[in-house]
Amino acid sequence: MAPVTPFGGDAVSKAVANLFPLGVDEYFIAFSPSDTQFCGTPGGCSALRVPQQVAEQLLSGEVDRVTWAAFGSDPDSWFFLYEKSGRVFEAQYGQGTPLFLRGLVDQCNPELLSSLRVQFGVSGSFVIWTNETWVSSGIPKVVQMTLRSVSANFQVFGQVCSGNFKMGALENLAWHRNGSFYIKTALTYYFDFCTAALKEAWDELWQTPDHSKRIDQSWTDKTEYIAIDPYSADGDTFVLIKKQRPGEFLVDFILRFPLGGTTSRLKGVASKEMTLTAHRQGPSKVLCWATSKDTGRPHTHELRELKLYKGEKLKVLQERGNNWYIIENQRGYRGWGHGTWLNFQDQVHAQAFNDFKAVCRNIFSKPSTLEVFPNLSKFVNICKESGCQELKQGEAGAGICAHDLAALLRGSGEYDHELVKNHRNHWHPDKFARFCHPAAREGLKEKAGNVFKLFSVLLDAENTSK
Repeated sequence: MAPVTPFGGDAVSKAVANLFPLGVDEYFIAFSPSDTQFCGTPGGCSALRVPQQVAEQLLSGEVDRVTWAAFGSDPDSWFFLYEKSGRVFEAQYGQGTPLFLRGLVDQCNPELLSSLRVQFGVSGSFVIWTNETWVSSGIPKVVQMTLRSVSANFQVFGQVCSGNFKMGALENLAWHRNGSFYIKTALTYYFDFCTAALKEAWDELWQTPDHSKRIDQSWTDKTEYIAIDPYSADGDTFVLIKKQRPGEFLVDFILRFPLGGTTSRLKGVASKEMTLTAHRQGPSKVLCWATSKDTGRPHTHELRELKLYKGEKLKVLQERGNNWYIIENQRGYRGWGHGTWLNFQDQVHAQAFNDFKAVCRNIFSKPSTLEVFPNLSKFVNICKESGCQELKQGEAGAGICAHDLAALLRGSGEYDHELVKNHRNHWHPDKFARFCHPAAREGLKEKAGNVFKLFSVLLDAENTSK
């Protein structure tokens, strides 16, 4: 397989790092017989050497996302599926790819191209599939028989078999010549693991000794991706990944690579740093907002760091010391971010904060006169979270949420615990009531109480970050 030395490794690495990530719970891991590897995850892509033609595509700047990749057993046998601007999909393969497979790729219906996938095995074996059909060549008998069992009909021509799915499209396929395999469709799952290391990893993932070929549905609803290196000598190179739990940043996984032993990230087992979670009990507590200065990560291969895109708006959730923060992007992904990569937006709202202070001075200098609650959304209205929209638009709301309020107060340029506490005191419902007209007092007092709670959320965030 041709490396990309003429193009320079740094340029290709940067191009890979700049690719759009896959969606939540979307993965592919492309093993190869050599040191080539390509991985796609919701956190971004990574690669160890790529074919020259692939490097040319990545360096062209036309590729938004690598949707799928796979490497065959023969030199220059590979398959990549790219997503380009406007959700245009393009497949590419190497000249060492089996001729029969190349023909199937070329004949793929353009409407199904986005769902086209290829998985290779040893000795030129492969499975190619779309949402509707599949074709295999040279795969182990048990894998072929299982694919046939989930098909409405099938045809066999020697080593070649094809069929149409009846139990949902194929979502995940992995096998090894030792007999291990895993097959997942939209509706059902089958597997058999034939090595002690893989069985033990499965037990650790689920804490169960059951190795039946049919997985209990309550387990498989939580299993997202399994990859087995078909080229490993013993079948003990693999990756097992669970579905991402709602509201959490990291996923549970177990992986094993040659000479590296078994590595896992399981809830309650990994270190505190690695098990950063974000249980959503309502809107996130935001310290401030920021925009990314650049695209990528400070450390390219450190997946704990959130992959950034230049100019995107970010929530800063926690300060972790040494200029590190926990941040969240607009798609809900969370991770670490370094201050050198962030433009904090305190000064964006400086004028808004001055206007807010003027309104407060006016309110709190005239007892028993306020009849209409101030519309705080006119100062800052940047948060678009669905939960916050409901809060802001409710009858007792003030048109603002904790995220907006934090951004507004940071416009002071002096955001800290004391600033938040001092402003909060003015909005205590009993104190606020003194400045309300008697006829409107009860309604205004309720709204002030809700604003008081928002200040309390910010104080809690300040206390947590200390």
